[in-house]
Amino acid sequence: LYNIEICTEVALPEHVEACLKRNIKVVWIGTRTTANPFSVQELANAMQSTDMKVLVKNPICPEIPLWVGAIERFYNSGIETIIAIHRGFSVPYRSKYRYPPLWELTKCMKKYLPDIPVILDPSHISGNHILIEDIINQSKKYGYDGFMIEVHNHPELALTDSRQQLTTSEFHKILKDLSAVKSPE
Repeated sequence: LYNIEICTEVALPEHVEACLKRNIKVVWIGTRTTANPFSVQELANAMQSTDMKVLVKNPICPEIPLWVGAIERFYNSGIETIIAIHRGFSVPYRSKYRYPPLWELTKCMKKYLPDIPVILDPSHISGNHILIEDIINQSKKYGYDGFMIEVHNHPELALTDSRQQLTTSEFHKILKDLSAVKSPE
């Protein structure tokens, strides 16, 4: 009806097998998995010769070569559609954000891999639904290719990350605001 692809996180080769059995063709690699080259290689091997699409979140630490290395492992295993997800980084200082965006690292990432689309995860960066719109507005000057935003009909009932999820009405407002922005000519 809506032609929406199901996407889920995988951390083990068994997860990839389960996705393939259920015809799930889009997966993401979580930030902690991205930080482990051995785990990433096992996942890349499990996806070899498939038509899966892979979204790779940045590692929790602000280390661009680790993120690039994870993406290259999937590329080298024959995955054709790879998208990077910027979800913020763990830092040793207090911030109003759960995982500060460290915008300069995204610019660096785009220099390493200019042909890889990069989407922004303002939900994880902010850690608080009240800050999501602010993060999106800040991101506009960095040329992201899209957003990964957590939405729930009743965030207070969500099993995880309830504080960072938008209600559907909050999400619709953000979509309306985004559609009102004219793209640069």
